[in-house]
Amino acid sequence: MHGGAIFSLVDIAMGLACSSVHGFDQRSVTIECKINYVRGVSEGEVLCIAKVLHAGRRTLVVEAEVVQGDKLVAKAQGTFAVI
Repeated sequence: MHGGAIFSLVDIAMGLACSSVHGFDQRSVTIECKINYVRGVSEGEVLCIAKVLHAGRRTLVVEAEVVQGDKLVAKAQGTFAVI
């Protein structure tokens, strides 16, 4: 799986995590995002788990992990603005 596809998965999952906190009627946009790729992805499924670390009135800090089975593939952290 291409690193850009993994990044897109992470960004979408973190955005949905923001919506789960502030409600799906409010939008959020990525201000900043950092990702560490730990290993390549072999054939098969991956799972992305995103968690809000801090939810302020205007910004949120979110982290996400991408795993394949029990192996960590990538870890990311991002800051999102509520608009």
